[in-house]
Amino acid sequence: MSLHVLFATFLTMSQVARSHFIPLSSRADDDSDELQKTAQNMSWEFDIPGLSRPDVTKTILLPDLPEACSDNLGDDEECTTSMNVVNVTYTDSSSPNANTTMDEAIDSLASVPVALRQYVGTVMLMPGDVAHAYTWLNNGETHYFGVNSIHTWIHEASHAFDGANAITSETGDGTFSAAVDADTCVPDTYAVTSIVEDFAQLSVIIVYALANNYTLPAGYKADCMAHQIYYILGLPAYEPATLFGGD
Repeated sequence: MSLHVLFATFLTMSQVARSHFIPLSSRADDDSDELQKTAQNMSWEFDIPGLSRPDVTKTILLPDLPEACSDNLGDDEECTTSMNVVNVTYTDSSSPNANTTMDEAIDSLASVPVALRQYVGTVMLMPGDVAHAYTWLNNGETHYFGVNSIHTWIHEASHAFDGANAITSETGDGTFSAAVDADTCVPDTYAVTSIVEDFAQLSVIIVYALANNYTLPAGYKADCMAHQIYYILGLPAYEPATLFGGD
């Protein structure tokens, strides 16, 4: 599978540590979506070693903007006619980021485990002094601003996976919601903001654990969020051979 990466060629960036905001599809005007749970940490303070990167088999510069972007051109819109559109294909048959170079963006997307990456739709790379991103849950389209960490790439891909599988949606079966209710904590303060963000934040931690011999990042404990962890580990996509791509 291949996917579109839209890249604004004039971009340059400086690294920013905290790099994700609430996706448009899950924003609320009040605090009604907040989880009444204890946050274990303020934010991510860990790297994610052990992630493999597939090779790129094909990179094609496309002549036209994808419809999602061409329908939203203008002075007050995120898309511009100066963008280049690239179709990228990876060797592990998956799907793509940033205020970085195109090569850095493609490499960042490659670091996202294939079982999550395949749900990513069109990726738009925008300028931004503060790194952040959001994902539309209905189609996996992701917009990145500035230079985002690998945590954010995995976080946003987890939103795309969630949206495609109705993990946190009211139209889903409510199993993850029940797991949250059964626990007393969530990973961090961002996870407290909504069940949608909790799933994406926890997904990043699970990816870390599966890439590092089932060890959680320093500063995190499993017991107070065990039901949520077991729920995610029970999803077929998070079986290690599927998540990272088996031989």
